[in-house]
Amino acid sequence: MKIDLVRLAANLQSAQTFELPELNQGTAYLHDNIITRLLNGEMVHLSDLDFDAFDAEDIDALSNLYDGFYEKTSAQAVNILHSLRRADPISKVAAYV
Repeated sequence: MKIDLVRLAANLQSAQTFELPELNQGTAYLHDNIITRLLNGEMVHLSDLDFDAFDAEDIDALSNLYDGFYEKTSAQAVNILHSLRRADPISKVAAYV
């Protein structure tokens, strides 16, 4: 496998950053106080949550966001990482002994 590092770097720099879709107040509360914290390795205590700040529809919306975006992009990133790890490094500089 050959990888053009210049092209790879250019494509990575031009890639669009992820922006969350517009979330209603309850779904945004869940995203900020649960998903973001868990993804950052923080603990989430049920006693810290304001259960009046969201409802069952907000939980479903957050679940759909997680399934539709986070898992999909995580799988894509892992596939790219595995492909790069399988590539054998080749030196373009000739070594003379």
